[in-house]
Amino acid sequence: MANSLQDFDEIITWYGTNRPEFRTELTSIHPNVTFLAALPDDAWQGHAVDFFLQQVGAPLGAEPSIHIEPTAQRPAILIHPSSGSPKKNWPLENFEALAKQLPRPVEWIDHRFESLLDLAKWMKGASFYIGNDSGISHLAAAIGLPGLVLFGPTNPTIWRPRSKNIDVLRHELSVESILQKIKKRLRD
Repeated sequence: MANSLQDFDEIITWYGTNRPEFRTELTSIHPNVTFLAALPDDAWQGHAVDFFLQQVGAPLGAEPSIHIEPTAQRPAILIHPSSGSPKKNWPLENFEALAKQLPRPVEWIDHRFESLLDLAKWMKGASFYIGNDSGISHLAAAIGLPGLVLFGPTNPTIWRPRSKNIDVLRHELSVESILQKIKKRLRD
């Protein structure tokens, strides 16, 4: 891998801000490395995407978009009840109660796929997505899947999936309130 890195004119990375061993190793491989802040500081009030774009001098406001074909179209509502941190998860029993009342078949994202591309193609065939603040929610937004993402302790102004197809709600809402929002979105 070191040889392939040497072929680049410059390396720009958001990884390594707090990892001195990584910084030392990478700069020993390539002389022209720029390390950028991996996370916005507490004073940042914009979206994280704009934070990263600003660091490289790119225009702000980009909306991630991945164009893929679904494996198969189906009327299912996808539910992804987890995230990288338990404190960001809406209680599983709330997802279960919600699933019992949804007006379309429910499919849980609870099995493994060979790749994120395979997962994205499978997801793209569904009609709606419901999940927590997670990478999978950002993937759902990027492939254009309409949906709803539930946020707990993290700030949705900074970390929400950037997509006009995704609504963001707070964990504090009841199952019934969220169900009504979903039904309205499915009617629109």
